[in-house]
Amino acid sequence: MRRVMIALIILTGSANAQMPVTAGLGIVPCAEFAEFYRRNPAVAEVQSFAWAQGYWSAINEAVRSRGEPTRDLRVVPNPTKKQFLRSFCDKRPLASYIEAVRELYLTFPENPR
Repeated sequence: MRRVMIALIILTGSANAQMPVTAGLGIVPCAEFAEFYRRNPAVAEVQSFAWAQGYWSAINEAVRSRGEPTRDLRVVPNPTKKQFLRSFCDKRPLASYIEAVRELYLTFPENPR
């Protein structure tokens, strides 16, 4: 947990690189997420899944405001979503957690207009 938090501070505080558009657990590499989960599964899952739900909600809000179709965030059961995110990161340790979250979002069906 401490290593993850330090990584977040370092990654979100870097002003020399391009300006970040994402903050929080999403920028953590999947390998770090997997280690965080291995050490403390309950805390890792609660924190990371809360971040994912906020991200999906923000995307939906942004596309709704542009008059585009939103995605149904309720159709996939939460345990299935959590398993997808863990599996994605296990298979792609060099990817970032946000890549797993985005990939899952794209599987949600569009809401009717």
